[in-house]
Amino acid sequence: MINILKKVVVAMGGVDTSEKNHVDTYTENIIVKIPGDKMATTSNGGGIWTEISEIEEYEFLDIHVVGFKPYKCFNGAELIFIKEDNEIAVLNSDTKEIVSTHSNVSERYLTTLSFEITNKNLDFLFDRECDKVIFKCNKKEEEFEVIK
Repeated sequence: MINILKKVVVAMGGVDTSEKNHVDTYTENIIVKIPGDKMATTSNGGGIWTEISEIEEYEFLDIHVVGFKPYKCFNGAELIFIKEDNEIAVLNSDTKEIVSTHSNVSERYLTTLSFEITNKNLDFLFDRECDKVIFKCNKKEEEFEVIK
């Protein structure tokens, strides 16, 4: 019934307010202006950006994942670092509730989360010694090539 009323309003010159026709420039602007260093990329416009933040004596690796899969979970995510087809490290996220934001301008998703890295040796990450990074959340995963 509601769909019929929406069609009638549009036919009479009204505004189509359906979500599929809404252009989300807010999320797209965030994706274009992601802070931090781009650590990894994909050939089709995705990537992982990183920032280090410090709260009291704890250090966190904040990441922004721009990809093509939506993520929504309440048990966190993993970053898996691969070097020469061998898994060299797995980081479990400190953020447990993860929800991606969709941009219908570029058809990409933005997922932001953080990892507690106090007392962890991440030289392989900062020296860009690994080849790939896999972002894994709720049985979905995306693979990114590390920028050297």
